[in-house]
Amino acid sequence: MKTKTLKRINQKGFTLVELLVVIVILGILAALIVPRLLNQTQQAETAEAVQMLGSIRRNINSFVDSSNGAAVPAIAANNAADPGWRQVGMSPLPATSRYLYTTPGGALAAGLLVTAANNVTPANTITIDLFDGTLTCNGGYTPVADAQGRVVRCAV
Repeated sequence: MKTKTLKRINQKGFTLVELLVVIVILGILAALIVPRLLNQTQQAETAEAVQMLGSIRRNINSFVDSSNGAAVPAIAANNAADPGWRQVGMSPLPATSRYLYTTPGGALAAGLLVTAANNVTPANTITIDLFDGTLTCNGGYTPVADAQGRVVRCAV
């Protein structure tokens, strides 16, 4: 009887059942956490697009102010050869960015938009009105408004 007790004390490690229980618990936790993390990535991408649209809007408004009301140049989607980017004081974005930013150009007035189209799902777009800064969420994006009712971001 003494030898059995001594053998048990000298055994190290975990049983197969204990390992399986830990693996199942980790699997359940991963199943709960991973979808939330994926959604956060998409939210960060839309926030990036909204920030870039704001930056483009500010640069275009600065261009119009400094050039005595000149027309807004047309800007092609992330095209490095397009002179419109440099006219408004911006470097062209790489064609590999998550969104393609375009504007048709013309006089700065209500309704002149800059569009950010998602590279993966082109129907998902975010637009900003260059005149008043109004954001619009289209496709799979849902507008999120602040207390005053202004759209401040687009949720996935």
